[in-house]
Amino acid sequence: MNNNATWLYLGNSVKNDDELEEFLWWTRQKNVGKVLIHMDDRSLDRRDVENSQLVKVLSRCHQEGLEVHGMISALHIRTADRSTLKLQNPDCYCVDADGISCFEEPLGGVGYFLDPAHPTVKEEVAKLCCSLLKVYPELSGIHLDFIRYYYNDSRVSMDTKDAGHLVHVFKQGSPIILKTQDGANITYFIDSAKNQFNDPPIGDKTVLRRRATYCFCPKCVEKFQKKNNINIPGNLRDTRQKATWILDNCFDKWREFRANHITELIAYIRKQMKDIKEDSMLSAAIWYNAPYGNELVDRSPEYESEYTHFGQKWWDWTEKGLVDFLCPMDYWLKPDSFKKVVTRQVRKAKDTPIYAGLLSSPEFPIDDRSLNEYEKALKDTGAEGFCFFNYATFKDM
Repeated sequence: MNNNATWLYLGNSVKNDDELEEFLWWTRQKNVGKVLIHMDDRSLDRRDVENSQLVKVLSRCHQEGLEVHGMISALHIRTADRSTLKLQNPDCYCVDADGISCFEEPLGGVGYFLDPAHPTVKEEVAKLCCSLLKVYPELSGIHLDFIRYYYNDSRVSMDTKDAGHLVHVFKQGSPIILKTQDGANITYFIDSAKNQFNDPPIGDKTVLRRRATYCFCPKCVEKFQKKNNINIPGNLRDTRQKATWILDNCFDKWREFRANHITELIAYIRKQMKDIKEDSMLSAAIWYNAPYGNELVDRSPEYESEYTHFGQKWWDWTEKGLVDFLCPMDYWLKPDSFKKVVTRQVRKAKDTPIYAGLLSSPEFPIDDRSLNEYEKALKDTGAEGFCFFNYATFKDM
C-alpha cells in the first residue's frame, strides 16, 4: 500500500532522466503514493513547459500511478531583490507588532510575508493554483505550503558590563538598527536595560526584542475593531502601542480574527479550483507547535500554538471539508514525542488523512535505524503515513 508522501524539489535532486528513475525506484521502496512537487509562477512560463524536466516527471509519475500535487509557498516569498516581487503594493504585505512592514524590511533581508486578508493576495494565490491545474492536467491537486502567518518572538541578550558610556544610550523602547554585511537592515527594540551603575558607566544586561507576529497594518487593526466592536484607546498612536494593547487585552478575539483570514483564504482557493477541475484535491502543510525545535533545547511545546501564533485553526478546515489531507510539519521530535504529537493531530483531524511530516537534516539526522523507530511510533497513531521532507535528504536510505 502506497501510504506515504514526499516533498520534491527538482533542482537539487531530479535533474535528469537517470535521477528521475532513481526517484521512482525510491518511491516504490518507501511506499510513497503522493508526490508534492515544488512549483511557482515560473512553472507557468510557456517557453519552459514544453519538454521540460517538470513535464517529464509528471508524465512518469502518472505512468507509475503516483498522485502528484503542485506544492506552492502560498504566503511567503524569498528574494534578495524586491523589484522581482509580482505584487509591488506595500499593502499586500504584513506589518508586525512593532510596526515594521516586511515589504520595507524583509526578515533576514529576503523574507516577504503576504497579508491573507488583502483581496489582491487572495486573488493572486488562487489564480496561481488554478493556472497550475490548467497548464498541468496531470496534477491531482495543489498543496499549500506556508498557508500561515509567520511568527517568532526574537530576543537577544547582551552583556553590557564593559559597554562604557553606551549604557546611557540604551533606553527601553528605543529602536536599534542592525546592518548585515550584505546591506540588509534588521530592527530590534530595547525590551529592558539594566545597569549596575550610571557613574561610573557599568552596565549589566540589555535585552533586544523583535515581535515578528502579524498582521498589524492599519487596515487589519481597523477591521479587527469593527468586527469585534472594540475601541482601542485614543491615546495609543503608533502600531507598537496598539499591538501591545490588543495582545494584552483581547488576545483570544485577535487570534480568532487572524485564523478566520487563513480559513477564508483556503475556502476561496478551494472554490476557485473546483470551478476549474471538479475532482482536484487541496491539501496543506500545517505547523505543530512553537517554539521552533523545542525538544532540541529542552523547552516544553506550546500545544495549539499553530492556531495561537500561526493562525492555523486547521481543525476547522477539516470540519468544513476544505482540505483533502494534511501534512503536519512534525519536525525535530524524537520518536516518543513524535508519536504523542501525531496521535493528537489524528484525533483532531477526525476523518481527514494525516501524513506526518518527518525531517532529516545535519542538525537532526535520521538514518535507517531511527527511521524504523519512527515507523513503529507511527503505527498506532492512526495516521495515513509519513510525509518525507524532502526526497533529497532521504534518498540514500
